[in-house]
Amino acid sequence: MMTTTNETLTPVTLDELQMMTDFNYLHDRGEIAFQEVNTTNYLASRLDEMGISYERFDGFTGLLATIGDGRKPLIGLRTDIDALKQVYQAKPASSTPVATILT
Repeated sequence: MMTTTNETLTPVTLDELQMMTDFNYLHDRGEIAFQEVNTTNYLASRLDEMGISYERFDGFTGLLATIGDGRKPLIGLRTDIDALKQVYQAKPASSTPVATILT
């Protein structure tokens, strides 16, 4: 584990093993765009475990998570959660969708 600190932020403990577990779980179960139901549920479960509040979207996948009390500094992050073919560690790879085969 690694702990990082910043003068204006609360210390954060980074669990590198858990990060790789999350990466591998999500990478092995990729879902196509707008159908990332399992991915969204997994992310919600992990946020629950960390005590981080979030909002779900009616009729759409994905989450909006909030960390902190909303005062400055504010940082916005956006990420795609759908499966894409890719090169990983110099090898062709793709996430294996749960219900749909990518071609």
